[in-house]
Amino acid sequence: MKDERHDIDDLFKEGLYDIEAEVQPASWEAISQKVQANTFYTVKKWIYGIAITGSVTVVAVTVLLLMQTNAEKTVTTSNIKETQLNAVPDNHVAAYSVTDVEKNKKQPLVYSHSAPQTEKEIVNQITSADDRKRVRLPDGSTALLNRNSSISYTADFMSDKTVHVAGEVYFEIPASAEEKLTVLGNLSQIEAQGSSFIINSDIERGSDEITVSSGKAECKSLLENNNRIAIFAGSSAVIKRGSDFKQNTIQDINYNDWVTQRIVFNNTKLDSVFETLEKYYNVTLIAHNSEILNCHFTGTFERNNIDEILQVLSVSFNLSFNQKSKEFILSGNGCK
Repeated sequence: MKDERHDIDDLFKEGLYDIEAEVQPASWEAISQKVQANTFYTVKKWIYGIAITGSVTVVAVTVLLLMQTNAEKTVTTSNIKETQLNAVPDNHVAAYSVTDVEKNKKQPLVYSHSAPQTEKEIVNQITSADDRKRVRLPDGSTALLNRNSSISYTADFMSDKTVHVAGEVYFEIPASAEEKLTVLGNLSQIEAQGSSFIINSDIERGSDEITVSSGKAECKSLLENNNRIAIFAGSSAVIKRGSDFKQNTIQDINYNDWVTQRIVFNNTKLDSVFETLEKYYNVTLIAHNSEILNCHFTGTFERNNIDEILQVLSVSFNLSFNQKSKEFILSGNGCK
């Protein structure tokens, strides 16, 4: 028995023992089925494992994608809100309707004070570089807009009687007005009743100049000091950072020539005459000979065009002029 076992072991070692031949066919078939069943069970478990793992992975990825999508939606919503808030006029920008801007073919002017922050309709009046406009306000006051200027107020004007100004505007307020009119410029707040005045709110220069023609205007500086003064007829005051806010006697006789359409010169040098005419008519005057600017002129022009005025000057000083668009070149010997 010992020798036989030894022989079988040797046969296994040599790889010459045929197990299937030595085992009964029925027994071998039973063993094979059991092995296959175990193998199928193992494979089945492995497949189930993969399926479950895959399902968990899909769910996890889906959740992450949903979280990312929600996050993106949140950011987008936040950005939209921020953009909308930035688009709302703050305390430095006036609200203009697109229709008004397109109709006038101009860009909105910038204000230090916005038009009223309200859902009420805003009325905008704008002028270009080539026109002026007269506007009658609901309380009976009149606003005359110089070139490149604008005013803004609510359609429900009588509830606050406030007008926002950019550029140069002449106001004429009747004494019969029940309440004072409030005018807001870049750096000033003006309250007036029964008076007329010009406010020139020049954003580029960073100044407001108030010039009173009749009555008085109570003016408040909107700079840090908040100084208040009353400006009376024949006086003006300039509000500018770094300078004193006080009224002074009007020096320029033609300060309101664009309002009266009347220009007066009294022994005035032509360099000053040219400066006044350039501002009034929005043109450029060039002296071919610098001695032309030494000449003095006395005269009054009322509702004349620039060609008529230059013809008068040409006859007075033996000059000639050529025009190219809005530029006029004057030639002659001039004055010593």
